[in-house]
Formats: sequence, structure tokens, C-alpha cells
Amino acid sequence: MADNNEIETLPNSPSNISDFAEPSPLSGELSPLMADNNETEQKSLNNIADLHKAMMDKDYEKVRGLCSKVPEGPLQRISIYDDTGLHMAAHSKRNDLVCELLKMIPEHRIYQLSDIKNSDGNTILHELATSSAMEDAVAELLTRDPKIPNLLTERNKLGEKPIFCAARHGQTEMFKFLADKMELKKQRSEEIKAHLQRNLQKEQSSEDIKAHLQRNDGTTVLHVSIATECFDD
Repeated sequence: MADNNEIETLPNSPSNISDFAEPSPLSGELSPLMADNNETEQKSLNNIADLHKAMMDKDYEKVRGLCSKVPEGPLQRISIYDDTGLHMAAHSKRNDLVCELLKMIPEHRIYQLSDIKNSDGNTILHELATSSAMEDAVAELLTRDPKIPNLLTERNKLGEKPIFCAARHGQTEMFKFLADKMELKKQRSEEIKAHLQRNLQKEQSSEDIKAHLQRNDGTTVLHVSIATECFDD
């Protein structure tokens, strides 16, 4: 702790403290400018905490308001797992909420969506892919992000792509939707099913197919029945 004649530099504050008025050597009080900075920072932290609580309480009206107050908007990290507001909103089963939050993101930040991940390495699309009910939100996300190929093929820490997450959670309609966006043609159904069968027998398979249907440890969670339903309509 600094003594009465020193001022500790706050995070993200100017390193040169000569710009601030000197504190009283007797009282040790901060200058009005530094006090304002402290108050602003504390208000920001309170808003972030309130946003997390509102998400947990499913108070989505409050979520909308708070997302306009926190520094990073819907991309503000609000959990100990580095989830952003959008990551958490993805589990709300509310397409309207996610779409509204997406529209709040400034244009220059949209380009970063494939790089914004939580502690599991999940992008927002990974989280949305776990529920077929969020197809409208995925469509909005893919419409707004110009780096669609990156978003569709980005892997999390386990090496899972969003389509893999859809299958792991048994979300057939989401799997179909993402397969269409990735241009996985129906005529490849037999190759995909053959890959799945070979994987169960611990045999090697096509690198092209493995790129989509396997994760880093070689695990394949797609069952033959899911692939058949998704590609043999």
C-alpha cells in the first residue's frame, strides 16, 4: 500500500501522474479527477456483475439495458469462464434476445466473433449450435459475420467444430442447418457413414471427413443414425 506521499497507479490509467492534482500530504485524499476515475471503474464493475445476475435470473429486459452500459457491450466477459454476454444469451433459447444483442455490436467488432472464445475455447456459434431452437439466431450471426467460413470451422479446446457440438447434443435440425452452410453435400452421405463405422472399429478414415466429424483426441460422437437422418432426406 502506498504511503501518504505516494499514489498507486490504477490499471489502464496514465503512468505519468503529474497530470493529476497532488493529494493533500495530510489527508492523502485523491484528486477529483482520480476519484472520478475510481467511481467510473466501480460503476462499470457493478454493471458487469448486474449483467451476470440478470442473465442468471433470466431477466432479459434488464439484460438488454445493461448491455448498453458495460464497456464491451454484448461482448463483455461476465463470468469466471470468460463467457461474454452473448455466450450466456445463447443458452436462453431466446432467438429475439440473441439477435438483438448481435445488432448492438459495432461493425468493427463483428469481424472478431470467430476469435472471441470462452475458457473452453467455444465461440458464440459453438454455444448456439447446442440447440436446434436457436437456428434463427445462428442465421443472424452468419449473416452479420463476414468471416463465416472461420466461424463455421473454428475449433474449441477439444478440437470440436460447431457442427460437432450440434451432433454431440443430439440437435439434428441444427446439424442439418450447419451442414448446409458448410456445403456438406448429401451425396457424401455414404462416405460419412463409412467414416463413422470405421471409427467405431478404430480404423483410419478420410482426412477430409475427420476434419469435420472428429475432435483432437480422435473421438467421434456422431452416430450412424444421425448422419443417415441428416444426409439421406
